[in-house]
Amino acid sequence: MTGSEDTVIKQALPLLMLKASDGQIDGTTRFQKLVFLAQKGDIESIDSFPEKYQYEYEAHNYGPYSKELDEILKAYIEEGIVSKQSVPTYSGNTKIVYELDRPDILDGINIDKINKMKQISEEISSEFGDTPLFDLMDYVYDRYEEYTVNSVYR
Repeated sequence: MTGSEDTVIKQALPLLMLKASDGQIDGTTRFQKLVFLAQKGDIESIDSFPEKYQYEYEAHNYGPYSKELDEILKAYIEEGIVSKQSVPTYSGNTKIVYELDRPDILDGINIDKINKMKQISEEISSEFGDTPLFDLMDYVYDRYEEYTVNSVYR
């Protein structure tokens, strides 16, 4: 992770979400939705992230999607920080499983700045990490309709 302190903090969010999810998140759609909910502060006890730490999302095939988040994940994979595997689903499709290979990468970041992000990531993961994907998508779709206009899901 390189760049200004704000950039490094922003780039820490997907790693914090992975760490809060016991080092693994099943599926690109789930990953996108968990980070989206985390930065929106979608639990009553938490506020949204400051805008400078938020990824820009757009309406996409399965609701809110951030190209920037996708690119950061690809960079982490290239750097060996995160790995991904394609695994078959019960329906015969495949899904991507993301794993945090280097949790120590977060050790060098100013903990005071990311403590709130860490707490939010843990709360979102606890609340939604094991939620069936379609239930998670329904939750997001019901609350953020503006991101459903290009959806193939509904």
